[in-house]
Amino acid sequence: MGALVSPVVLGEDKGDDKTARWVAVREAVPADIGQYQRLVLLDCTGVSALPRALGSLPLERLDIDWYTGLRSIPDAVWGIESLGYISMYDSGLGLNMAQVNNLLAGFVRAKTPRKQRIVEVALLRGEAPRVTTRQLFVALDSNVKTVRTQALMLLEKQMDNPLTGHPIRAGSVVAVLGSLNIGKKALKDRVEPVGARLANKVNEKTTHVLLGEKPGGGHHDLGELPVLLERHLVSQASKAAASKDAGELSLEQLARDLRSKKDAKICGAIQTLQEHGGVPGQLLPELFWVLQNTELEKLGKGRKLARKLFAAYAPARLRSAVAAQMKTSVLLAGETKRSDRLAALERAAGPVVDMAHLARVLVEDFDCGLKFILARGDVGEIQWALQRRIKGHRIDLAGLELETLPDLSSFDLKEVDASQNRLPTFPAELSSLPALTALDLSVNYMRSLPRSLAEFKTLKKLDLSNNQFQTFPRGVITILGLRELNLSTDTWGETRITKIPKEVVSMTSLEVLKIENGHVAVDLPKEMSAMTWLRQLKVTWKGGGKKPPADLRRLLPKCKVS
Repeated sequence: MGALVSPVVLGEDKGDDKTARWVAVREAVPADIGQYQRLVLLDCTGVSALPRALGSLPLERLDIDWYTGLRSIPDAVWGIESLGYISMYDSGLGLNMAQVNNLLAGFVRAKTPRKQRIVEVALLRGEAPRVTTRQLFVALDSNVKTVRTQALMLLEKQMDNPLTGHPIRAGSVVAVLGSLNIGKKALKDRVEPVGARLANKVNEKTTHVLLGEKPGGGHHDLGELPVLLERHLVSQASKAAASKDAGELSLEQLARDLRSKKDAKICGAIQTLQEHGGVPGQLLPELFWVLQNTELEKLGKGRKLARKLFAAYAPARLRSAVAAQMKTSVLLAGETKRSDRLAALERAAGPVVDMAHLARVLVEDFDCGLKFILARGDVGEIQWALQRRIKGHRIDLAGLELETLPDLSSFDLKEVDASQNRLPTFPAELSSLPALTALDLSVNYMRSLPRSLAEFKTLKKLDLSNNQFQTFPRGVITILGLRELNLSTDTWGETRITKIPKEVVSMTSLEVLKIENGHVAVDLPKEMSAMTWLRQLKVTWKGGGKKPPADLRRLLPKCKVS
């Protein structure tokens, strides 16, 4: 690109210098931008749309910003053969910008023509563009794994299995170009028994070409030779594997090994499946979670081998769905995003994978996924998943991002922790628990409570801290047996209780009251002096300070105030 000192800012002095090599645009890209035929660096950090006219420029770098509302780049711009870098923080394009720039740099090094650049960018976006088989063959040499994977999946859809008309038989020579997911031994086991052999290059004796990732351009002049993919070679073996007797493979033991989170056992199970020639459908959920568990990366090569096994043998519909929905591990997402992505996977993959079994593995091995099970709506699955969260008479539903609580009426519960969720109102489902003694609804989105909660006659401890109450929720006053109440908030903002109503004196069982509001004082009514039964009061008083003021101590002389 050469040394560029400073940009020419369009709309300012010298902004009409058509010989400029570095131009900055602060609003809209001008209609005559195509006249800047020496332009190599364009700063468009203030614009919300890019015109197709940029495609005629010799740009090498493009600077853009997501917060301006820019959500797409025209194909004409992606096709600029000199463009090797796009600067965009936190891409609003839905793309990994590190992958984008690796791809662009590879284009420049390989001098990739305009149409092929556009095709490979579409593949990176996970799209299925209308392309030729040859363009997909070329994309197999991309320097970005996502592009190569998408190209292979599209080739599988476009190409008929050449082995139907040109079977591998005695004397056949199969030239292997590029890397495959199945190992060399497994590959030999598929061709040598019929008297065929493998080769690593194409020559006059070649009868078939097996194409993998990064074939190195060796596929350009194949003439009339039948070209097959790894999927064509293993499909028959995979079908045979799925139909074999389950006892022969000991599926239960293989499932335990895949779920063991021990690298040696995972590698052993994968080797067994490779030797068997496929992945039975019953084990797809276990294999899926090996792929999703990023912690396994630290232990050894089990996850890497699982990735190759999945790519070689998993049904195309499932692989395509995983590529689209699981660009990052679903285990790293929150419950809501995890549930949404698994639901999208279920819609895309259909009956190919047992999602009920997949959800059970998620709950059992990773202690999450309840929201997905609730969304599926199967009563039996829901009851099973809830039971796993119960210890004694207590259920832990904390941190699951729930907007409503599930039906808990079939369980004998005395304590419920539903903190750190997204509950907008007091859950009506709790009324089905007649023996409830402790309830934690802290860190939710509630702004008010029902006028009466008198039905909770056994409730002794209630935590409503860090919700969004702006006034004292009078519904709690009707819980006559309540002993501990927490209405504190440690968040800054306007959702703080600043006044306690005089009716609080009717809570004759209350022993502990907490209303701490950071630096916002709480007014106490003089009637509280009658609450001689109150043992502890945690409240923010006027003037702050470490010790409570004298008037507060006089109001409640027998109560510990802090």
